[in-house]
Amino acid sequence: MKEPEQPPTEKLPESGFWHDLKDSLFTIEERTALWMLQAADPTRIDLQRLQSCFRMTDVIRQARETADHEYLTCLNCGYEYFARGTLTVQPCQTCGGCFFAVSKPH
Repeated sequence: MKEPEQPPTEKLPESGFWHDLKDSLFTIEERTALWMLQAADPTRIDLQRLQSCFRMTDVIRQARETADHEYLTCLNCGYEYFARGTLTVQPCQTCGGCFFAVSKPH
């Protein structure tokens, strides 16, 4: 029985034919993605985005949203604080991040 060929372990050169081929493939991929998005129904895409936001409202808060007696953890740096009462969530004091995981007090 013949052993299967092993893939080459050497890295492709950063210039020349393989580099140009890689760049061309990335360009084609980007253009195809844009073309497909243009063909899609924008109202349906916007509706799906809105529905995903509604599903996330119980677990994630964004800066400028309202929090009410919740523990907020910055998703960027992990800074935690407790929102006492109803307040408008501000960007993270440590890193300026705008997204926070939500957990209710025990």
